[in-house]
Amino acid sequence: MSPTAQLPAVTEPTAVAVKTLSPEEQTARLAKRPDIYILRLLMSNGPMTSTQIWRTYQRQLKESQTERRTFEEFFASKAQLKQKCLKVMRESERIESNGYNHRTKEHLGWRVNPDKAFRNLRAPAKELLRSLEKK
Repeated sequence: MSPTAQLPAVTEPTAVAVKTLSPEEQTARLAKRPDIYILRLLMSNGPMTSTQIWRTYQRQLKESQTERRTFEEFFASKAQLKQKCLKVMRESERIESNGYNHRTKEHLGWRVNPDKAFRNLRAPAKELLRSLEKK
């Protein structure tokens, strides 16, 4: 038996069905991303430090548990928030430092960099964030 006789026959590639999501499904999926959550917080509240972001997250998580509504658990700890999300967002320039106070030696928080933060987002995410700007 020749080695080529053992190879399977080459078939034509089949078409793969791609599911398209409705705008509501896309918005719901985006709401489950931690980076979008942080961008929404910074857009609605203005510049915030990582401690303020963590406390707001903890407060919203606690409120959702008492009201028995669903809320995504993005971060297990403040260290995870800083290392996994804020660091990546800073390196990709989606957020930028709001400044440093040399007198009190304090970091003044993070703010959204609008030129980079929304460049790669699709229409549902942009509409979601624009709705926050109008408020």
